[in-house]
Amino acid sequence: MERYKGKAFAWDVVNEAIENTAPYNIRKDTPWIKVDDFICKAFKWAHEADPDAQLFYNDYGHVAMDGGWYGGRADAAYNLIKDLKDRGCPIHGVGFQLHVDVDFDAKMPFIAKNLKRYDDLGIKVHFTEIDVKCRKKNGKCVDWNKALLKKQADVYYKLLNKCLKAPNCESFETWGFTDKYSWLKAPMNALPFDKDFAKKDAYNSIKSLLKNFPRDDPAVIERNKRRAEEKEKMLGSKGSEQAVILETSTESEKEFL
Repeated sequence: MERYKGKAFAWDVVNEAIENTAPYNIRKDTPWIKVDDFICKAFKWAHEADPDAQLFYNDYGHVAMDGGWYGGRADAAYNLIKDLKDRGCPIHGVGFQLHVDVDFDAKMPFIAKNLKRYDDLGIKVHFTEIDVKCRKKNGKCVDWNKALLKKQADVYYKLLNKCLKAPNCESFETWGFTDKYSWLKAPMNALPFDKDFAKKDAYNSIKSLLKNFPRDDPAVIERNKRRAEEKEKMLGSKGSEQAVILETSTESEKEFL
């Protein structure tokens, strides 16, 4: 981390530490388990190496409080992060890996509440590793058609909308951009560009939402306010410079609202 000190704005410090099955304890199949309280120590060591960087815990299957598998992992991840926060371990955010499929709609109603409880905890959220693969039947992908491409686009759109509506959600990252180089090989075709780099419906849905999402939405206003306060704190500046900081935010921030 010292090599990139001051250059990387955020680090995935600990990744996938929770077991895949109930009761969703911390994994034992890692050499790090030999280090007492290794998760908290990892965050402390990372903070010492790069004090200005945002430090994240990242995991899969915990975006939605649905009462099932997702819900169980969601509670386990939240309890882990709350414990770290309560004990003064320097954690700033959580990553929601989102390797999902075109039928993920059923989980959408259970996402906002999870985002909110992290916001109440003072924890930022990044949507990470997003891809939306095919519908499967008998273990095989159903052939893509216009309706399924539209469903894929709708999932991307709704996930992005959930993020934009939460002031603590600050990043929306697809796991690659073209099906040609995706870890999910054809015919899963999970990304916004096809294998020939042509834009799919998913790309257009993302672009449309980013373009048309209201800049006066309360979440946008609050997100920008928090960014300005963070920059002011980092620069040690006062009052009147806040407006300048907001105005001169990076292009990536402007694109993300």
